[in-house]
Amino acid sequence: MIEFMNQLREVLLQAYGDEITAMLQQATTQHEPAEPLDLFSGEEPF
Repeated sequence: MIEFMNQLREVLLQAYGDEITAMLQQATTQHEPAEPLDLFSGEEPF
């Protein structure tokens, strides 16, 4: 099963690699990075 998934990943990257890269770059540049939650402050995050 793992070998099949690796082969599928390779085929998809060969076929759509440039498009996937462009989508990821667009998604990361459009959004401001979220502030990390301070899980130890004792305050509710909402």
